[in-house]
Amino acid sequence: MRTIEEFRSFLLDQLHQALMRPQFWAGNGSQAQDFFTSSLAYLAYIDEREGRVYDVYDDLGEDRFSPLGFFGHFFEQKHLFWPPFQWKKVLKPDTALYHVASCFAEVAFRRGYYAPKRLLTEEEMLRVRLQIEEKFFERDWTIPEIENEFGECSHWVGRVGCYGCSSPEHRWVFFDFIVRDPDDRSDELPTEPMLYDVRFGGTKNKLHLLPFAKNLLKTKSRRKKG
Repeated sequence: MRTIEEFRSFLLDQLHQALMRPQFWAGNGSQAQDFFTSSLAYLAYIDEREGRVYDVYDDLGEDRFSPLGFFGHFFEQKHLFWPPFQWKKVLKPDTALYHVASCFAEVAFRRGYYAPKRLLTEEEMLRVRLQIEEKFFERDWTIPEIENEFGECSHWVGRVGCYGCSSPEHRWVFFDFIVRDPDDRSDELPTEPMLYDVRFGGTKNKLHLLPFAKNLLKTKSRRKKG
C-alpha cells in the first residue's frame, strides 16, 4: 500500500501536469473547476490544514459560495467569448477550459503547491500593470510582442499566458490569445495567436477586450441582425 507521502507526491505531480495540460483531466471549464478544487482540497487535508481545505474559494471574493466558482466568472461574460457560449452547450469541449486552469495556477501558487518557471519581482509586476492602461488597448498584440514587452510568461496553459509575482500579495495578470484551429476553414480568426483580452487576478476575471476581439464580436452581431 502507498504511503501518505507517496500519495501527496502523486497528487502534486498530477496537479502540475493538469495546470499545463488540463484537457487530459477535464473537457471544459466547469469540469476543470471541480477537478482543481478537489485536488487542492486533498492536498490541504493531507498537510493537516483542515481549516483551510476550501481556502480556494477565498480567491473568488463575493462569489466564494457560488457552485460555479471561477467558471461562473466566464459564464457571466459568455457573450464576450468567441464564439459566445450558451448554458445548453456548456459541455462543449474547450469552453473556458484554459481560462479556469489559469486561475487555478495562481491559486496553487498562492497556496504553495506550484512554483512557476519564472516569477516577476514586485517592481517588474508593477511595470506590467502600469503599462496595461488605456493606450495598451488601442492596438492588437501577438505573443512575441507581449513577451518582448514584458519578458517570458510565468506560466502557459493552452492559449493563456500568465504573469505572476514572487510576492503572492500581487495578483497575476492573464493574457488570453485566440487563433484559428487547424480544421477551421473560416477566415475570421488569425492563423497566428492574437491577443483577445487581458484579465487581472482578484477582479472576477473581467475580460478587457482588444480591438481584434471587439471587431470580431461586432461582425458576428451585424450578421445576426442581417
